[in-house]
Amino acid sequence: MARLRNLIRALLVTLLLIAVVVPVGIYIVMSTPWAQDKLKDVACDQLTTLLGTPVEIGRIDYRPFNFLAITSVTVRDASAAPALSIGRVAARFELWHFVRTGRMVFDYAVIDAPEVHINRPSPGAPLNIQPIIDRLKPKDKNKPPTEFDLKIGTLILRSGRLTYDVLSLPDSTGTFNPNHISLSAFPQLTTTTSILDKTPSATGTD
Repeated sequence: MARLRNLIRALLVTLLLIAVVVPVGIYIVMSTPWAQDKLKDVACDQLTTLLGTPVEIGRIDYRPFNFLAITSVTVRDASAAPALSIGRVAARFELWHFVRTGRMVFDYAVIDAPEVHINRPSPGAPLNIQPIIDRLKPKDKNKPPTEFDLKIGTLILRSGRLTYDVLSLPDSTGTFNPNHISLSAFPQLTTTTSILDKTPSATGTD
């Protein structure tokens, strides 16, 4: 009986040590400049492959125990002009899924100060972000998987700006022009999506 108690105690201590040591070990490794630079390079490469257009990231910081803080993100369109700029992204990933598989699944993200610039050369011409939209359509099952999954359960957008322009048409002052639209300081938007049923809902906050 005493031997059984000792065995159970040893098993519990081992499990406790694993539960503590693994996250701490990951934090120590991921906090090194080498690991953060490597993570930034992988993220840029994977996002560039995913979107089919250059993606630049200024810095990635790992925070205990399953948060990434990403600053200065730029996604360029086919003409190399910035189509999307983000000041800061805070994202939470599933730590144990990462430990088991080496793949990151993000379940929560907060995006601060996003700026989206959409344009088209002339009326009826494709949007500058059309190649990105095409890339984000349902995946071809024959394509190799990326190193992360963009399955975000909750997405919060704050202090954003959106512009739309038809470049060949003149702008007007003092009146609304559907060919040149600029929206800024729009309210916080929270979107939730179930990873299982992919059912989205959105709420706005003034």
